Amino acid sequence: MQALYDSAARAIAIHLADDARQDRTDEVAPGAIAGLRDDRVVEVELLAVGSDDDHDRIALIADRYGLDGQAITAALRAAVAAPDREITVAVADRR
Repeated sequence: MQALYDSAARAIAIHLADDARQDRTDEVAPGAIAGLRDDRVVEVELLAVGSDDDHDRIALIADRYGLDGQAITAALRAAVAAPDREITVAVADRR
């Protein structure tokens, strides 16, 4: 998965698919947006990153769409640690 944290906008885009083109979005909670194509999440967007509820908003998206919230949180943390550049996170299946 790839993530880009825009520090000026305090927004992050986490691509869950190589092709993150979307045909619709679902704002699961304020500032927590799932980008969908063919009813599959291809991107997770968070606005106002750095809020106390970042983890909760990711959990809401993960729960609604059956995603790995821990992996998405790992991508968020990595991108925030290296702002304003695209990072890639490889997450293996649980054993």
